[in-house]
Amino acid sequence: MINIDIYQHFRQEEYELIDQLTDKCDQAEQHYAPVLTHFLDPRGQYILEVICGSYEDLNVSFYGGPNAERKRAIISPNYYEPKESDFELTLMEIDYP
Repeated sequence: MINIDIYQHFRQEEYELIDQLTDKCDQAEQHYAPVLTHFLDPRGQYILEVICGSYEDLNVSFYGGPNAERKRAIISPNYYEPKESDFELTLMEIDYP
């Protein structure tokens, strides 16, 4: 569980995201299983890295495809090595006349 006052380091409009990401970290820690997030922008990725860094037994990995700015994250116990398929991404091509 997070034991620092994380809010003092971020803007007030980011508090809801902080709460959501902290909840995801708590889930991963309590169930000792990987948790997948929604897509995060670079600022959200940074916030998650800060939050996850306060948990001893958790890692965070990001993936969104080559050169992606917005990425999904997997918060996982230290023993877990995420694979690309764990991020549940599918590439689609649409041809429109």
